[in-house]
Amino acid sequence: MGDRHRDNHAVRRGNAQTMFHGHGGAKDSTRYDTERFLRAVDAGLWLTLRDESAPLILASVAANQAIFQEVCRYPLLLPEGAVGNFEHADPGELHRQTWPRIAELRAEVQQRALQEARAAFAQGDTLRDKGDVIAAAAARRIAHLFVSETALPLPSWLEAACQDTLRYGGEVTIAPELPAPGACCALVRWSE
Repeated sequence: MGDRHRDNHAVRRGNAQTMFHGHGGAKDSTRYDTERFLRAVDAGLWLTLRDESAPLILASVAANQAIFQEVCRYPLLLPEGAVGNFEHADPGELHRQTWPRIAELRAEVQQRALQEARAAFAQGDTLRDKGDVIAAAAARRIAHLFVSETALPLPSWLEAACQDTLRYGGEVTIAPELPAPGACCALVRWSE
């Protein structure tokens, strides 16, 4: 942000005094210190989150929201954060303020993924057979595994397929509906 710059010189009027002049007052100093602190927060978050794909909501006082948006490198920082002083807030209060936005994002992502699955199913590019899903998950081929809510609690074979899908970088979505009947529907990274 702006450089803080001050010049000083001695002025003699009876007693010797030093007079300061220039720009960069307390407001600039506070912004500089806040930005420096938030860059340090970003550095720590970046080390932890750089390989993640989950959204991040900043919970802070209003004055820090815009500054953190400028300095944060995490690409999934949401533009609107939870505004307030949460220093002494209980986790339940923070959850109440942030969960509606996370739920909204989750629904949007789920809808887009289901549209993709419907299109793939229409072209015959999904796996639904138990044996095919197990083999594809173990072979690291599943990009996205959709599991029907009606399949809960998961049978052991489907739980293993979910774990393999996640372990190898795929996504798992529990969906209220699937493009076709059955316990699951898998989008694969490549066809055999």
